[in-house]
Amino acid sequence: VVDFLIDGLRKGGTGREQVRDTLFGLGAYVGEVLVRRAGAAWVDFDADQRAYFGQAVGVRMPDGRVWNPLGKVRNRFELGGPGESLQTFYLTLHGRARRVVA
Repeated sequence: VVDFLIDGLRKGGTGREQVRDTLFGLGAYVGEVLVRRAGAAWVDFDADQRAYFGQAVGVRMPDGRVWNPLGKVRNRFELGGPGESLQTFYLTLHGRARRVVA
């Protein structure tokens, strides 16, 4: 759904600054999906991570890896295409918690 929404924004020819808040909200949504469904936790990035990711916050997966869902949404908007799919990002994400089926 997020891919579809971002693609719609791109088709409208809207500049990134005009949809900055919307992209931030979509990135926060993607991060919250990772928290609730993949075992991640929101974290404040340290100075090096902020410089690398260009964001102040991200998520840490159960295996310790950090990811930048806000930047991933921005990349989808700026670059588009299947290589920036948020659905693929989630499905191939390393470090997710394994769900135990009872």
